[in-house]
Amino acid sequence: MGFSTDWLAEILPDYQGAVDLGIEIRDVEQNPAHSMKKGLYIPLDKKGDHADLLKEAISNGAIAAIWDKLTPVPAFLPTDFPLFFVDHLQSSLNEVTEAYLEEVNPCTVFVTGDEGVDMTQNCLSSVLSQQFEVYEVNWTESSDEELFLQLLQMPSDTEMFVLGVELDGVVDLQDLVELVKLDFGVISHVSSNGHSEDLIQKSVEIFAGLKENSYVLLDGDDPLFSALFSKENVLTCGFKEKNKEVIIDSEEESFMVNTCSYHHHNVDKSLLKYLGFAVVIGERIGLDQASIQTGLTNTHYYQTNLSTPTIQK
Repeated sequence: MGFSTDWLAEILPDYQGAVDLGIEIRDVEQNPAHSMKKGLYIPLDKKGDHADLLKEAISNGAIAAIWDKLTPVPAFLPTDFPLFFVDHLQSSLNEVTEAYLEEVNPCTVFVTGDEGVDMTQNCLSSVLSQQFEVYEVNWTESSDEELFLQLLQMPSDTEMFVLGVELDGVVDLQDLVELVKLDFGVISHVSSNGHSEDLIQKSVEIFAGLKENSYVLLDGDDPLFSALFSKENVLTCGFKEKNKEVIIDSEEESFMVNTCSYHHHNVDKSLLKYLGFAVVIGERIGLDQASIQTGLTNTHYYQTNLSTPTIQK
């Protein structure tokens, strides 16, 4: 990560302490017991004595804190300790996170679905890292606060941000994608079960977070998505020729995306679409075929023969 107290003061202008010195912040924590290096402490948990918790956070490496303005400032606190006063801690965390994402301004790839999220995300991160600085988050927490804290850990030189979220792992997908703002969205797979309509409805919320001239990739062979196929910013990927991006399982250990051939090792055909998503995005951002192949080879799935529920072919 990379921001400083003077940058934070532009977002939270009510403060005390040596904020104008531009003290570097390298960590953000809500748990005062966690070790932190030049940390910003945010006491989101309202339980316990706030003065004691702040003292513990400082002993573990906090060099600044965001503070509820209705909570008295502890008497022990040095006058030069940066303290940012806010009306609502959670709202302030949201505001700082949004500002930091705008500051770093990465190309954001958002992967969701009820299956295949991990594999798709891993392939994407490996492919994109061949040319770009990649920051990857796989969010399985039910707490928005935990995700926001992970977003604030993003290195300031991040060029590609890959975020994976299981469809049942977040209550409001629309708020999340509007926060991170997507260059690419990927719906890896939605199971054909009694909840499929609900999952489809939830997954299409990612359209709300698309930037201009951005795309959503989805399985063009799956009739569950048929209502989305004609949307201008949808890239259908699959084995059938009607898809905008056609995957051809050409040989036992190779496959093609449109006219380019890629090698894989012991990857079941039902998993090739996840690799295909990574190839398509890699091509769209200008990676050459050799770089994409290297990225696929470096995934931890490359030499693993995985099994998965059948995907529509």
